[in-house]
Amino acid sequence: MREKKFRAWDRKNKRIFQVYSFDTVDSGCIPRQIKGEGIDDLEFVYAADCDLLEYTGLTDRNGKGICEGDLCRDSTGVSRIVWHDTFASFCLVRKGWLSSHFFGEAVDPEDVEVIGNIYENPELLSKEA
Repeated sequence: MREKKFRAWDRKNKRIFQVYSFDTVDSGCIPRQIKGEGIDDLEFVYAADCDLLEYTGLTDRNGKGICEGDLCRDSTGVSRIVWHDTFASFCLVRKGWLSSHFFGEAVDPEDVEVIGNIYENPELLSKEA
């Protein structure tokens, strides 16, 4: 079974952080970011202010985990990783392709390198993906 891991893009503070757990409170689900070791080093960010990005369960050629929203380069170009509801799967989307493709169909995960993400590196998206 695939490990369930998430990152989050904090739209308010313009940064990505690792989500270690979710807490349910009156205001909804809050990702908890650990900044240090102790209980006083926790920072709470409202889920409504974040885009949750799920880990695909795959790694690139350097062993880096591939997440939704990542931009990956292979020998033929740059692809954006998206969740496709119709196929219930993570897919690659690329400028010039007529449709999105599954990993293994167009490119294998071990042949790509994560070079950024759509939030912190939008210039890579506008150029190729």
